[in-house]
Amino acid sequence: MPEVPLVGCRPDTVVGYLKALGVLRLVAEQRDPGALGWWRGDAFVLACPLDEDDLTRFFLEGYRPSPILAPWNKDSGFYRHGSSLGAIERSDDPRLVDVRNAIGVARRLLDRFGWEEQPGRERDKARFLAALRAELPDPAIRWLDAVVALAGDDPAYVPLFGTGGVDGRFEVTRVFAECLIAVLGLGAGRRARRTARTESALRASLFAAPEPDSTIDATGGLLAPASGDAPNAAPGFLGSKRLNPWDLILAVEGTLTISGSVARRYGSASGRLAVFPFTVQAAGAGHGSAGNESSRGEIWLPLWTRPAGLGELLHLFREGRAEWRRRQAASAVDMARAIASLGVDRGISEFRRFGVQKRFGRTHLVVPLGRWPVVERPEVHVLAELDPFLGSLRSAAQRRDAPTALVEASRGLEEAIMDHAAFGGRERLFGVLIAAARAELTLARRPGTRPRGVPRPLSGLSGSWVDDCDDGSVEFELAAAVSSLEPADRGPGEVRRHLEPVERRGPRWAWSDAPGHEVVWTGRDAVRDMGAVLERRIVDAGREDVPVPLDGRVRAHPAAIGALLRGEVDLDRLARFIEALSLIDGPVRRRPALGPHHLVGNLPPSYALIKLTLLGRPLKAEGQELTIHADPGIVPLLRAGDTWGATLRAAKRLRAAGLAPKGIPRNDPAPPIARDRETARRLLAALLVPVDERWLLRAIGHAEVGGAEEGGETKEEAS
Repeated sequence: MPEVPLVGCRPDTVVGYLKALGVLRLVAEQRDPGALGWWRGDAFVLACPLDEDDLTRFFLEGYRPSPILAPWNKDSGFYRHGSSLGAIERSDDPRLVDVRNAIGVARRLLDRFGWEEQPGRERDKARFLAALRAELPDPAIRWLDAVVALAGDDPAYVPLFGTGGVDGRFEVTRVFAECLIAVLGLGAGRRARRTARTESALRASLFAAPEPDSTIDATGGLLAPASGDAPNAAPGFLGSKRLNPWDLILAVEGTLTISGSVARRYGSASGRLAVFPFTVQAAGAGHGSAGNESSRGEIWLPLWTRPAGLGELLHLFREGRAEWRRRQAASAVDMARAIASLGVDRGISEFRRFGVQKRFGRTHLVVPLGRWPVVERPEVHVLAELDPFLGSLRSAAQRRDAPTALVEASRGLEEAIMDHAAFGGRERLFGVLIAAARAELTLARRPGTRPRGVPRPLSGLSGSWVDDCDDGSVEFELAAAVSSLEPADRGPGEVRRHLEPVERRGPRWAWSDAPGHEVVWTGRDAVRDMGAVLERRIVDAGREDVPVPLDGRVRAHPAAIGALLRGEVDLDRLARFIEALSLIDGPVRRRPALGPHHLVGNLPPSYALIKLTLLGRPLKAEGQELTIHADPGIVPLLRAGDTWGATLRAAKRLRAAGLAPKGIPRNDPAPPIARDRETARRLLAALLVPVDERWLLRAIGHAEVGGAEEGGETKEEAS
């Protein structure tokens, strides 16, 4: 069949997308049932026996308009004399027989209800809608299903058409009737006729042909913002109310391909939920204009690149499958994750995201919010662990009295999730975890942001986050080791207690009401904060014969320790990484060494000597297991910048335990170098990081490293 590119039907605007659906539906139902359509680039392609001229002739002479009526609306034409509906009712054009029949049914029903003006109560409107749906002919029911879903006494409306086809002063069925009158040549005493202006408007709408002055004095409302007279809606300061009538006619006809339904909420006894295809709750994230603007919702319109018939498209929209964790996507964040997890129908190559946003006071416009290709992101499934926290955080942020900090934290987390769903990658996945940590610390550090309904601390994150987010950087190596610090039998617990006021209650975390003396992390200076955590853990251990809990499930490679000591680490990045990885609850496997090309000799002996006294576990050396107690006096010396004095105290501890360090005099001579506070600060921070003792023993020249397990080098590599 010939292929006709409809370059005037582009998916970058909602009216362009709906026009494509309208053309395919009308051609398939009224001209050729075998017509096919698909998207190629930014144009819709129609395959049918008609060429451009035949297609133009069909719409000018053979097109039979669908009944697009809303007798429940004030400006629909049913409550005023001399409206546009009168011209249609008086016409004898055979193409309008379905419209006239539907108008007659609606008028008889209004007489039965005794209404001379629009019903004011939603309950009355629901009764009228139910009766209307029972008596309207089938062609008219399509429009009813496209704009409203009947769910008891509370009709649910699709965001694309406001409250049942009306948004402010714009009533879509009235404008649709005015457009029909313009293109069919209806009017007082005139028969339907085709004019040159009507044909040029049609070719402009379908094929983007040069358009002479063939518009009408009307606006397309929220569907076609450029047709309004709002500021910056068209070239110049103010636009003018000029509308191509075929644009609105074909777009409204296209909406009949999309219909709403009433579905029972899965796994809930709370009743029924109105569901419209690919229509979800809005999120102020994932697009360049995200902000505090009000939104009625979002609609994500699918694009497909292989030929599809009308039956396939009706099934696609009737099902509207967009599943996240085996449930229908309810929000824009869910929708983005459903796409990334391939929870949508096969054959869809991309989604175009549109939001119904409030602009210019009370006016709503359909605003394009970006493109979302359907690409599988296998690691997106781990985001499901954030759902309980994300849901409660969003609910708290939507309260009227929600603090600004809470709103921004919620939006930041949603932004990070949608960024990863759109582009993928370890860095963006880790960005989600960082945003979650930022949101939780916002709640923890500002008691005023924890009103009623604020979520509990994040719990239940599995260890797979560590593998999925590992970017191979030194900062990640150090953060993974610090965040894995394990509690001793009588120690203070996980490192998370030092970042925020939380406590364990069974398998989950909860906010702690106890004095927060354990919380020493500020998030402003990673070196200072790491040193403060080390000192807090030493103090909390209490007695010298109690091991300081400084061992971890992950032990850093010496190359990472050396980079920290030399000042080659991005400290702000390190702080964010520690905050994020401290949220991990699940077991984390021990990480392999970075590789034999990293030289251990870069570790200074002073660090190795002091760290051997702060392992948090018995020291294994020369076939023995030595217990070395921590010396609390080392921390004040390092805070004062006295690295040499701290090293001597550590050496004395090692000798007392039976380990003779090489190269350290037994007496206390004057320090060989002047005091350096910055070097001492970095050394104090490095002492918090778990590390394998074999690297430390080799650094002081005391023992060779044997075996390659747990990141050790072989003797050949060491040599």
